Amino acid sequence: MLQQLTNFRRQAGISLLELMLSLAIIAVILTMATRFYTQANQNQKTNDGISTVTGLIGGANSWMMSTPTINIAKLSDLIKAGYVPTSFGGASGEGVGANPWAGDIKVTSTNQVATITLTNLPTPQCENIVTRFKTDYDTSASACASGAFELKTTSPKT
Repeated sequence: MLQQLTNFRRQAGISLLELMLSLAIIAVILTMATRFYTQANQNQKTNDGISTVTGLIGGANSWMMSTPTINIAKLSDLIKAGYVPTSFGGASGEGVGANPWAGDIKVTSTNQVATITLTNLPTPQCENIVTRFKTDYDTSASACASGAFELKTTSPKT
């Protein structure tokens, strides 16, 4: 009877091997979750960047149609006129640090051609945004090497 009690005491709890196996499984799951989160976060920022550029195109085109003789000097012109949301201006209202990668948003126009620039973009995300807009607008893929995305859009014909 004493030997049965001794055997029972030896089997109580978990072994070091079981503990190590559990920790290894947890480590693998955490690694996979971290990779998934990072990829999902970058995809979300790319989609936010595309939405921002789309909104800026619409705002710039509205400005150029309603005031064809006045150039856009800066992003705050579009914000004050109500053509783009105030969130595009960031804390400064001028687009400083306002894009999804904490870079700047710049909008200018000359002779009915608006130039939209996003700075501080990682190259893969910049290339994704260029791919999205290259069929419809003048984009420069070479600009991605410098960490900036630039798009030119002309005023739509009325």
